[in-house]
Formats: sequence, C-alpha cells, structure tokens
Amino acid sequence: MRVQRAPVAPGHRLGVAMGLATLAALGVWLFYAYVFVARTPYAGIWLHGSWRVEAVEPSVENQALIRPGDQILAIGNLTYSGILVDRRRVPFAGFRPGDRVPIRLIRDGRERVVEWTLPGPTLRAVAKRLSFFLPVFILWLLGSLAWFVLRPRNEAWALVILFHHVTAVWLAVGTVSVYCTAWSSLVLHAVTWLMAPVYLHLHLVLPTPLLARRVRHRSLGVLYGLAGILAVLELFQALPSTAYFIGFLVAVLGSLVLLVLRWWLRRAPAERQATRLMATGLLLAFGPLLVLHASFLLALKAYIQLTTMVFLVLLVPVLPMFYAYAAFKRYLGAMEVRANRLLGLYSFGLIYVTVYLLVLLPSRWWFDTPPGMLLYSLGTSAVFVLAAPALQARFQRLFNRIAYGARHDPTELLILFAQRIPTARDQRTLVDMLADEMLPALLIRQSALYVWQEGVYDLVYARGISLDEKEALPSRIPALLAEAGRYRAPFPGTPAETDWVRLVIPLTVQDRWIGVWLFGGRDPDDFYPQADVDLLTALAGQVAVGLENTRLYADLRQRAQQLQELYDRTRFTQFAVDHASDAALWVDDRGRIRYANHAACRLLGRTPEAVVGVWVRDLRLEVPEVTWEAFCNKLKAEGVAKVEVRYRTPEGSSIPLELTVNRVSFGARSYDCVFARDIKDRKEAEAAIRKLLAETEEQAAWLREILDTVSEGIILLDGQRRVVRANPLGMAYLEVLAGPYIGAELTRLGDRRLDEFLQPSHGGTLQEVEVAGPPRRIFEVDARPIRRLQGGWVVVLRDVTERREIQERVQTQERLAAIGQLAAGIAHDFNNLLTGMMGFAELLRDHPDLPAQAREWASTILQQGRSAAQLIRQILDFSRKSLMEKQPVELVAFLSEAAKLFQRTLTASIEVSFEYEAGEYWVHGDPAQLQQILMNLVLNARDAMPKGGRLTIRLGRLHLAEGAGVPYPGMGPGEWVRLEVSDTGTGIPSEILPRIFEPFFTTKERGRGTGLGLAQVYGLVRQHDGFIDVRSQVGVGTTFIIYLPALRRAAVAPAVAAVSETLPTGGGELILLVEDEDAVRAVLQAMLERLGYRVVAAASGPEAIRLYQDYRGQVALVLSDMVMPGMNGLALLQALQAIDPRVRMVLATGHPLGEEIREFLQRGLVGWIQKPVQLADLARLLRQTLRKAPAPAVIDFQTRKVT
Repeated sequence: MRVQRAPVAPGHRLGVAMGLATLAALGVWLFYAYVFVARTPYAGIWLHGSWRVEAVEPSVENQALIRPGDQILAIGNLTYSGILVDRRRVPFAGFRPGDRVPIRLIRDGRERVVEWTLPGPTLRAVAKRLSFFLPVFILWLLGSLAWFVLRPRNEAWALVILFHHVTAVWLAVGTVSVYCTAWSSLVLHAVTWLMAPVYLHLHLVLPTPLLARRVRHRSLGVLYGLAGILAVLELFQALPSTAYFIGFLVAVLGSLVLLVLRWWLRRAPAERQATRLMATGLLLAFGPLLVLHASFLLALKAYIQLTTMVFLVLLVPVLPMFYAYAAFKRYLGAMEVRANRLLGLYSFGLIYVTVYLLVLLPSRWWFDTPPGMLLYSLGTSAVFVLAAPALQARFQRLFNRIAYGARHDPTELLILFAQRIPTARDQRTLVDMLADEMLPALLIRQSALYVWQEGVYDLVYARGISLDEKEALPSRIPALLAEAGRYRAPFPGTPAETDWVRLVIPLTVQDRWIGVWLFGGRDPDDFYPQADVDLLTALAGQVAVGLENTRLYADLRQRAQQLQELYDRTRFTQFAVDHASDAALWVDDRGRIRYANHAACRLLGRTPEAVVGVWVRDLRLEVPEVTWEAFCNKLKAEGVAKVEVRYRTPEGSSIPLELTVNRVSFGARSYDCVFARDIKDRKEAEAAIRKLLAETEEQAAWLREILDTVSEGIILLDGQRRVVRANPLGMAYLEVLAGPYIGAELTRLGDRRLDEFLQPSHGGTLQEVEVAGPPRRIFEVDARPIRRLQGGWVVVLRDVTERREIQERVQTQERLAAIGQLAAGIAHDFNNLLTGMMGFAELLRDHPDLPAQAREWASTILQQGRSAAQLIRQILDFSRKSLMEKQPVELVAFLSEAAKLFQRTLTASIEVSFEYEAGEYWVHGDPAQLQQILMNLVLNARDAMPKGGRLTIRLGRLHLAEGAGVPYPGMGPGEWVRLEVSDTGTGIPSEILPRIFEPFFTTKERGRGTGLGLAQVYGLVRQHDGFIDVRSQVGVGTTFIIYLPALRRAAVAPAVAAVSETLPTGGGELILLVEDEDAVRAVLQAMLERLGYRVVAAASGPEAIRLYQDYRGQVALVLSDMVMPGMNGLALLQALQAIDPRVRMVLATGHPLGEEIREFLQRGLVGWIQKPVQLADLARLLRQTLRKAPAPAVIDFQTRKVT
C-alpha cells in the first residue's frame, strides 16, 4: 500500500535552508580563523590593504627598522603591483622564522631597503589574531539565535539571518585578505559583490515590503544574478582589483537610500516606528566608533587599535539587534517590552561609555602628573556612576519616543491618549493606539479588552496571552469583576499562565456597563500602584466613551451607507423600469393608470402624458371571461397573478400579451403593478419548439430502436468512467466483461484495465478482450472519444467468439491438409519399401526347400509388414488418399449393432447408450471406414475414463437453410446427419485442443498410442464430405460431433454381393515390368515368375519404350510404377499408346488413387494395384486383366478385392 506523504510546509523548507546557511557560515569562520592563525606567516608587522604599516609588534627586536606609516613597496621578490596582478600570491610565503627578508619601502618620501628578520609566532601575536575573529563569532552567534528564536519563518526572517552570516563571512575573509592566504583576497571581493543584493533585499523587506512582491522578486532576481556573475569573475581575477568597492558602495549607500526613502514616505505608524529603530541602530553601531576613532587620532594614537577592537566587539551586536527588534517586535508578545528595555539599556551603556571616554580624553593635556590624572579620572567616574540611574530613565523615555512615538512620562501619556481617544473613528485605530503605543510605554506586557454585546463577551484585543486563555477568560469575567479597581496579587502556587490578571477595570458609559479592561504582567515586577490604578481607571472612562463613539460612528456610517445604497437602488430601479423591454404600468385601486414606462407608451401608441390618467377598461383587451375571472380571484387571494390577453391596437391588429400583475399597498391605498410582455415571438417559438420536439422525439425513438436492435453493444462513458447509457446488448456484454454492474466507476473489461482500451484505433486495428468462461467469449473493443461530453467515450463491443472459432477451425484444417500432403508422400515411400520386404518374405515363405523354422520367421516378417501397411493405411486415411467403397448406409441399424458390440467389449464400469430421434438416417459412405471412425472415437473415450463413466452415442438431423448460420465453417445448406460421441472422462485441456487431429500427436504414455487415431478419424470424415468438431471441458468430459451429408431415401440402391474367386496362375504370357526401385523391381519380377509369367524388366520409362518396341507383339501386359523420375506411369501409357493403341497397362502405386483414377481409366488404363503388393492380389489382378474383363480391375491392398 502506497503511503501518501504529507506536504512539507514552506516555512520548514526555509528553516532547513537557513540552518544549512548557518553551518556554512560557521565553516567559513573556522576555516579562515585556522588559516589566519596557523597558515599565515607571522611577520611582526600589521599591514593595511595598501601595504601601509599600521603597527609593529612591540616584542620584535628589529622594530626600529620599520615604523607605522611606512609604505612597503616589495617583500622579497613580491611587489605590491604583483599582488594586484595575481591576488593569490601570499606575502612572506617561503620564509621561515629567523629568515632575513629584504623589504623595500618608502619613508618620509625616500625609498629604502631593510633586512627584516621574521620573528615567528608568539603568544601575544596568536591571541591578537584570534581577537580579530571575536566580532565574527558574535555576528554568527546572533544569526544562529535568530534562527532558533525568531518567528515566523518568512522572507524577513531569512534575510535577517543572511544579513548576520554574510557580514560575518565578509569580516572573516577580510581579516585574512591583506595576506591573500587561501585565496582570501579573491573571496573577499566575491563576497562583497554578494553583500549588495542581500543588503538591498533586507532594506526592501524590513520592516515591511517596499515594493509589490512580483516587482521586488523580478528586480532582485536580476540583481542576485548579476552579483553572482561578478563574484565568479572576481574569483577568476577578470575584474580590476578595485572594482569590488562598487559592490560595497552599492550595499552601504543603497541601504542608506532605502532607509531615507522609508523615512521620507508617509507610511503607517508601525512602519515609521520600525524605520526609526533601524536608523537608531545604524547610528549607535557606527557613531561611537567614528567619534572615538577621530578623537584618539588627535590625542592617543597608541590606543587606536585597542579601543577599535573593544568597541567593535561591543558595537557589532547593536545593528543586528535593532534590525531584528524592528522587524519582529510585533511577534514577541509579552517579551516585546523586555526586549525594548534590553535594547534601551544596552544603547545607553554604549553612549554613556563613549561620553565617559571623551570626558577622560582632556586629562592628557590638563594634567602633567599621574596623581592629577588619577584624581580627575576618579572624580569623573564617581559623577558618571551617580548620574547613571537618572540619566538612564530619561534615556529610556527618549528610547520609548523612538520606539513607540511617545513623548511624555506615564501621566502625560495618559493625558495625551485621553485627548486622542475621542478622535478615533473606528475600533482598529483605537486598539492600535492602546495596545501598540500606550500600554508598551507603561511597561504593560499583558492586557485584554472585552465588550458586552447581546449577552456575550466579545474580545476587542488581547496582547501577551495564550489562545487557551483567550477562550477561558469570558467565563471568569464575572468573578474578576468582584475585584475591580484594586491590584490583584498573584495567588501562591498558581502559574502565571492561568492567573495572569493583576488589575480589572470596568468600562461604563453614563452608568451603563459596556465591558471590562484586564491588565496583567508589567515590568519590572508586575505591580500596579494606586496612582497608576487611578490613572488607568480615568483612562478607562475615556476608552469606554471612545468604544461607544466608535460603535455609534459605525452605526451611523452603516446607516448612511444603507441610505446611499437604497437611493442608488431606487435610481437604478427607476432607470431599469423606464428602459425595460416589457411594458410597465402603475394602476390605482380605481382603475386609472398612474405611471407608464417607455415600452408601455410605445405599445399603446401614446405619449407618457396621454397615458397617465387613462382608465384600464378603456384599453381594448380581449380575454375569455372564465380566464379573467380566475385571474381576478388569484390576484385577490395571492396578490400576484398572470394572464394572457390579446390587445387590439388602434390600427386594428391583434397582439398577444402576457400580463403579470402584482398588488402593492402603501398605507391605506393599493396599486397594481402591471407588466405586459409581447409574446408573439414566444408563441411562434413555442409552436416551432413543439414541432421540433415532436420531430426530435421521433428521431430519438428511431435512434433508440436502432441502438436496441444493432448487433453490437454500445456503451457511453462519462469523464469519471461511469456508464451513462448503453443499449441492451451493451449491458449484456458488460455483465460478461465486468460482472454485475451497479453504476460505480468502470475500471476493467475482462482481465484488462479499461484505460488500455480508451485509445482510438489506428489503421482499423481493434483491440480484443477474452473471457475464459466457461463458456469462452471473445470481444472486439472499439473506443472513440466524444467531444460533447468532456472526457467521455463511446465504447463499441462486438462478440467475435464464433468468428474466431471459425478462423481457428479454418487454420486447423489448413494445417491438417498440409500435414496430410506430407503424410501421403511418406506413405508412398514406405509402401515401396514394404513391397520389397513383404514380397521377398512371401516368396521365401513359399519356397519348398525352406526349413520350418525359417518359414515361421518369414511368416512373422510378412505379418509385421502387414501391420506396418495398416499404419500406412491410417496415414493415408488422414491424408484422404485411401480408397473408399461408398454405398448407402442406414446409421440407426449400423450404430445399434456397434453399440451392442461396444457394450460387450468395453469394461463393465463404462455404460454405453445409444440415443437417436425417430426415423431413418441414410448416408453415402464406406461401412468399414465408418466402423473405423466409430472404433477410434470409442477407444479414445475408454482411455479417458479409467475409473469408468458413461459413453453416449447420439444421432440427430440438422437442416441448414440458405444463408443461415452454420455450426462449422464450410458446411453448405441442406440436410445433414449429426453423430455425437460423448464421454464423462477427464476432458481435454484447452491449450492442446487445437492439436488433437495432428498425426503422431498424443498425450498417452509411451507405447500406449501412435497418435494416429484421431488423425485417421479426421481424414475419413473429410473423405465422406463431412466435418468433425469437438467440445471438451476438463473434469467434465468430451463430445466429438460429426456432420455427414444426409442421403435421400430414393438414392438408396440394393447392395451387390461380392463373388469369391480362387487364385489363378499364368500361362507363360510376357509381362513388361517397369519399376525404378531395384528392390521392388526384383521382388515383383520374382512374383510374376512364381505365378508362371515371363518377365522383361525396365528401370525407367524410356527403357520400357525401347523394350516394348523390341518385343512388340509379344508383350501381353505392361505392369508399371506410377511415380518415377523423368517419365511417370501416365506419360509412359501415352507414349506406348502412340506406338501401339492396343497396349494393356496396369499401374502399381504407393499413392492411393481417388477421383483421378477415372481420368486414367478413360485414357486406356486397364487396372491398378496399390502397394505393398502381395502375391494373391497380383494373381487376381492379372487374371482379371488378361481375360479381358468388361471393366478395368482395381486391387485394394486392405480389402484384397478386385473391383
């Protein structure tokens, strides 16, 4: 079973992406920290990016050689210009600690070269290098905290994290870039280009999107793509060395421009507050550092690096914290006020320390002695410490002014908001004023306001409380009101999440209670002194008035909107009625017309002034009295009614109208609003529709009758593969293919999926589906899409079971005919061999000097030869080449005797029965061959019932009319006799059923069958111009059905009894023997001589012609083989007849001659004998032909009769 995977939320994917970005930034930081500390040479000097010396390590012994401010031109063989060409080269690379490095520099305008000894790493130098990565770590840590803490995970959240990490990577790479280690200079330039789109994207989104989403994403997509291309070019040094400054300027100046633009645009108050916070963070991040840096340059240059590093560590978190607070402060809930206080305190500390250092700076000039400087420092520090609390409170108010727009202390805030509250015109403005401006300024983290409306408490707003608490509060309000107006201390042991309310103030207007205001957590200790309670209570009165004013204002605005809508609807209605296509009239209760629209005036043929005041009774309206009375009664009872009338125009024409009358009351007076519609076109359309409907119904009836009577199943499917319609044959076929169908989705036809068939047929090729059954059914499926039914298909099912069976039978007959031709050829060759074997064996057996034992062996050889000849006869029967002695046969008597014989000879466990309809059943056939047919079928039935069963022989008639269906392909119209042989045996599997009539095919054990029985039956039935079919089911039994042409009673002639004769011998007549096979020729010659004839032998036709001419007048008879190379027996006969028309010729052949014997006899043939030739048969044939019998003689080697 396939499990459906739940969709992944976009926020989850974004979180995973930012997590990977966090890990990547950490990897870059660790890599370049390792490179800077462990892989970068320790030169003892600190260089600027332009190779200007900024500082020299104090512990370096030769520090006097290089001074801060020196401009280095070359280090060893590496020049500064070489670095600009290939920024992958590392200064001091290849030198070890203690090596003397030649350094070329400029000092005081003079170029000089010094030998600088590399000091190598020291603890101080390592610590100093590590200190450079401390701001990077802080930035990365803040970005990681944003990834863990800030929510929701949206575009702004991702950009805040990227802002931290990109800046951290830029600082980490920039720290190492002076020394170009690990491609740091190239990576710095590439990252600088990538900073530009990130910074611009950040300031376009924070605090709110500045552009439309589509415009922003398209423009930023171009910017990101361009930055990526430039970054790649930087890595390959394809840009000038100073080009990356453009990316830096775009990032910094673009961000400043966007901030100024946000400041200048008149945006929502919340966005203005966030913009002020971002600008404040920018000033606090860079202002103190720039001020101190400029001051120390003038006074204490030695302390520049120390103060820069310390303040960089302190100032790095400021900008990210302010940006994050500005973007997410509305999502912090109860933590929002605390975050505000934390940022205010941190900012105050930075500014306070900056001012403190600036105040301490003049001590270097004012005091020349350390005690004076110490006293000044201590006094200044004491003053700053004592003034810090008061100044911090004032700074916090200033910060609140920046964060919330507040300009006064709490009391002033209450007075200010009390003045602003009545000006609020809607509830949303009032809530924003209270929850987002006033309460945060009062350090209130949690609050909620409910109003009493229609018996329930409706929540106006809630801040800092959970969803569960919002739902539970209404039920607790009655109990909380009992403690209204005083501070509620937290109950010991109760979590703040369930009991957060510290102050409850009811809201009243003119002594009418309208709601309640709840206050909870408050910084720093959740306490509300009585003075604050009184102030909040006074403010609550103003809030109640404000809420009532907003409600009244909303009501008035709604009423005004409703009146305006009513006025607009009235004007629209008046315009619509005036210009309506139907005539409209207002009629008073006295029957006078008070209003008429333009259509009514056109209908009446008058101006509006002429229509008003007209009595309705004066209008020429024709309507049956009964109809009008029913109309009036309905109008009186229901107030609305319809009636059809005819209006007589002044010109005399009649117009059919449909009147719709609505009775409307205004006070004590009532009016009838009458709408009159000209329905002339509708009447004509209705008549046309009725006619078309009748024609359509007639066509539909014809179509239904055609579909119901068509010989194919037609099914209509909709887009959901449900059967919409089907003809009866289609439903019947559908039950066979899909089982009981109720109306659900159709998925299969037979054992195949429906979708396999729902493809239009190509090139006329149709698909087929087979149902195994029983009974086995085969259907052709043709599916075509329907355009009018979306996704619909029409499926045509055609039962081709009978057609396929006929095709299979025809193929079987063709295959068996081909096998028969092959079998006949093999039989001819075998007959030639058997002629030699049996002839010599017979001659040997009759030799007088042969011992008794040898004579017995010769008899055995002769007997086995006869058995082989019998097998050949079966092969010839299958190939329909055997001779037949057809005569009228009455099958009832014939089968009755056979059934008795079978009952006696078969085992007692098999019951034999013979069933037939009354009457006589004559056929024209060979009784011996019919007996052979029946015997083979009965023996097969016996073998199929090893444990016994029932054998049934049935006989019946079948009449086939002209053009009627036939039970077997090839059968023609007329009378047929049907012979069935049924058993209750094991049955024949369907996979081998088509092969049962093939010669030598058998399923019996080795040695129990030759595989020729059914093949012989098939050939004999076909020789009788009949057909044989078989029906079998495994485990049930098998039925063989034989169809034979019926013989009319008038054609039946009495049988002629055969005359027995004795075997004669010859009188020395000369016989010309023609045979190409040496062995056969030798044995035939010996037989002829044994019978007393003289023999002249020839091996071919030409040789026989020569011998006949040599012995012309002496040859009494020519005995020739039928099939010979070069010249066959028939050609030899013609050649001899040309020499001697009185020639007498007998043919010997291994091929049985059927109808073609008539042609041979007509050409002068006097007889023929079938191989293998036996002595007695040959003697009788020669006696018949030499005595000039009235008819040609034929010897059948099975019956041994001369015919």
